[in-house]
Amino acid sequence: MKILRGDDPGNLRETVEALKSGGVVSLPTETVYGLAADALQPDAVRSIFEIKNRPANDPLIVHVGTIEAIRAIAHAPPILSKLADAFWPGPLTVILEKKACVPDLVTSGLPSVAIRIPRHPLFLEILRALNRPLAAPSANQHGYVSPTRAAHVVESLGDKCPIVLDGGSTDHGIESTILSLLNPEDPTILRPGPLASEHFVEIFGSPPRLAHETESSTPQAPGNFKRHYSPKVPLKLHAGIESIRKKIEEQTENLETVGVILLNKPRAKEEWPNEIKLGWLSESNSLSEAAAGLYAILREMDNDATIKIVLCQMPPNKGIGIAINDRLRRAATQV
Repeated sequence: MKILRGDDPGNLRETVEALKSGGVVSLPTETVYGLAADALQPDAVRSIFEIKNRPANDPLIVHVGTIEAIRAIAHAPPILSKLADAFWPGPLTVILEKKACVPDLVTSGLPSVAIRIPRHPLFLEILRALNRPLAAPSANQHGYVSPTRAAHVVESLGDKCPIVLDGGSTDHGIESTILSLLNPEDPTILRPGPLASEHFVEIFGSPPRLAHETESSTPQAPGNFKRHYSPKVPLKLHAGIESIRKKIEEQTENLETVGVILLNKPRAKEEWPNEIKLGWLSESNSLSEAAAGLYAILREMDNDATIKIVLCQMPPNKGIGIAINDRLRRAATQV
């Protein structure tokens, strides 16, 4: 595996050539690091599934650089232009009826395809140079915590991914909002993300509904398995700080095996036992900052061999907090 600096034009050319030849590379996005390959080359797409150990019934998101590129691979309703003007490039994925050129492997056999225009400048530069759509799920083993830094990709995939383009830490830290437009009269959020339902009111006149989980063997959108984004260490969720304190008080010994993740930085670390490993999602009481740091601190706790359980405070279920709670519930051993 090679980690290539994204600010070197030669590294960008090497990355593009690897993709042209049907290779798989890891690219930074504004959400998480992706494992990218040419979406229209079935063998290249198959390599993504093999590297990630991803089940074939979990569809991929296709990344493109322009709305014209979307229309080349999917049937776009008129409302898409307004969404594009408002949110692209950015952390919005839409579900559209696919065209025949999109391999069934990309969509897990579904007649629809998930598409977005990412905002990260390196990813956009690669797309412009390649002039091909890229399928790119998160660059990690299926079901594990998503990567938000190049080092996380190395931790998860090792030599399975030959090239990682290092673009620094990601901005949002959680995956894109997925919005189904299969019925434009009933837009539906299939996966919450950085763009909450209230962001879409100006486009649709009212917030799109949030889909309920189904028992379908093939998820209608990526990242919707009930167990997902999960660390190896057991993760237990708590609605508030006092619930976490009570749990710690009940454990009278081996406190060094307990990790605690608070929503915000505590006023005084002395409020907590010295033995526990204490972390927090935000320094400034910001839900956006909490989302950006979520996966990094889950990995940090998971990499500490002394920790046997992690107790995590859930944020308010509003705005991007809805997306954070979605990821935490899927990651948790028991709510």
